[in-house]
Amino acid sequence: MVRPSKLPKTLRVRPGVDYEFLDQALEALANPLRLRLLDYLRAPHYTEEIASHLGMTRQAARKHLEKLVRVGLLERRPAARESGAVTEYLVNASALFLIHDEIEKLGSTGRPGEGEHMVRTRVDPEDASGPIAPVDSSGPGFAVVRGFGLGAWFGVRRADGTVWTIGRDPQCPVPLVRDPYISNRHAEVRWERDRFWLTDLRSTNGTLFNWAQMPRGATLPLRHGDLVGTGKTLLLFWDAPLAQLPVGARVGPA
Repeated sequence: MVRPSKLPKTLRVRPGVDYEFLDQALEALANPLRLRLLDYLRAPHYTEEIASHLGMTRQAARKHLEKLVRVGLLERRPAARESGAVTEYLVNASALFLIHDEIEKLGSTGRPGEGEHMVRTRVDPEDASGPIAPVDSSGPGFAVVRGFGLGAWFGVRRADGTVWTIGRDPQCPVPLVRDPYISNRHAEVRWERDRFWLTDLRSTNGTLFNWAQMPRGATLPLRHGDLVGTGKTLLLFWDAPLAQLPVGARVGPA
């Protein structure tokens, strides 16, 4: 097995809180105007538009923008308008995701041991933070055990040739739309030759299988209890009654 310290940085699941990053990010966010900016800049705008939206001078607006750029919460990029070349600003969804990730660690109950990662499995529709699809209580399917939509369940069926795509595209059968590290079509699961198979669709950040990185484009057999990592989201493949799904389990590499 590959231990977390050997995984690519974008896929690493850190067991501890990144206090320095969280301190800088929260200090930059501790201003209602900058919070308004992040909401406004979900679409790109340039300085004059931003200053007008906030009702302040360009110089004052630029100070707020640079504060958010320095901690990575905004991205700058060149653009062209009728008036000429401009610099546009756009929110960095990946950085916002990381803030959520670090705060979630602070709120976790218990303290994982070295090399372990505390996850909470919540499959009760009234308790889950993500949308719950109608499920067959006997499985099989995927439970989100780490990441946005914690506790969401995505059922699959034993039907020859049927494919379930995992990705950020909301049209995917397993849609993980809020994780910016997941490709639109990241991986797929299919039932063939009397078993389930997992294939990495040459995703940008790769796919983890039981904590080891899959070769790009590889296909592996999928069994009950296997862990699949896409982006910052961890999925547990469960092929047993949901009532047997462990709650408050510790999941970590061997």
